[in-house]
Amino acid sequence: MGTKVVAAHPLMVLAARREDKGEQSDLEAGMAKYLAGEYCKEVVEEALRHPRRVRILPGVRDRAALPRRAAASHR
Repeated sequence: MGTKVVAAHPLMVLAARREDKGEQSDLEAGMAKYLAGEYCKEVVEEALRHPRRVRILPGVRDRAALPRRAAASHR
């Protein structure tokens, strides 16, 4: 599951860099949205099937574990 999350990131970065340079980024942005959406669906379905196998990636904070006031300050 982590591989899918990490694999979608470079395509999103490519689209963002093209946009920042003022270049046309429609194709890259569309591909990034499609890939991220597909991977997201697959990862969530897998996590629901095997909740004990899910580990949070380093650097990703689980906001559900934070008190409401702390979660609001991290937005």
